[in-house]
Amino acid sequence: MGSERTGRATHGDYVAFLLRLWREDEDKAHWRASLQNPHSGEQLGFGSVDELFAFLQRQLSLRPRTQADPVAQASEEIEGQPGL
Repeated sequence: MGSERTGRATHGDYVAFLLRLWREDEDKAHWRASLQNPHSGEQLGFGSVDELFAFLQRQLSLRPRTQADPVAQASEEIEGQPGL
């Protein structure tokens, strides 16, 4: 269960992330999030919970039934977005 190209453990029916959530606003209404790949340590940041949920929805509904690399796909999707 791994990818020779990236060295990351991936499987078409399994994705693992460490999820972190925190609030930064004074009124504590705005949540931010990050996901970390436990195999590579690579981390993705999200400016809102909505962005996090949208990313997870894309990962779950668009994942091919092959040994794709979800973190690399996510990096490509969100690359260049400010604040991430």
